[in-house]
Amino acid sequence: MKIGILTFYCSDNYGAMLQAYGLMNFVKKINSDVEIVPYAPYYLVGRHWFIPYYPFKSIRERFMWTLTGIKHNLQMKGDFIRQKSNMVRFRKQYLVKNERPIRTIKGLKALDYDVYIVGSDQIWNPNITFGLRKPYFGAFCNSYKQKVISYAASLGGSKLSQAYDMEMRQLLCFVDAISVREASAVTYIKNLTDKEVSVVADPVFLLNEYSCAMKSHFRKSGNQMSGKWKSSHASLLA
Repeated sequence: MKIGILTFYCSDNYGAMLQAYGLMNFVKKINSDVEIVPYAPYYLVGRHWFIPYYPFKSIRERFMWTLTGIKHNLQMKGDFIRQKSNMVRFRKQYLVKNERPIRTIKGLKALDYDVYIVGSDQIWNPNITFGLRKPYFGAFCNSYKQKVISYAASLGGSKLSQAYDMEMRQLLCFVDAISVREASAVTYIKNLTDKEVSVVADPVFLLNEYSCAMKSHFRKSGNQMSGKWKSSHASLLA
């Protein structure tokens, strides 16, 4: 069984890359045939460009955010290039190797993964993804796809604006097993679906150490919460 993880691996953010690394390597202990899907849409990667790209509908809002981003990057000076180079190197070495990035949902239709894990991180936060995005619910046509599992998905809070309720309800239909990162979000999700909703640890706590990828200053944790993963999700990967 081939497993693909859809997450924010492409974001130039330490937490985003560590959770992707943690989840992939933990799942490998259950099923070795797992990869991070190289889905890197412009609405995620664009904000990290030297001249940032923000797909706001308002031209004024887009201009103001872009201008603020340019000022910030100029203040970083050489650190901007060094930080970006380090993150690109980390992704290629530990996450997606030399895979060509997939920019749109159409690029996901021909992939041959049997199971998709969506998460962790704030994949269900429309303020980050500029609206709810179908790929992070497994809501796309694919003849190989059999199951979709969310792991520690986050809304960025306890609930979304009521304006998203109907769309969220429809998208949750594509997720076969649901788990979230924040306990405060469980009630909101349960009001939109009849499926069981569990709370699990952020993937950064699923591994005991990260010394093979970085300095080992991250605290060891996750054994208790890892059991929750095994009981509620591992059977779907068998």
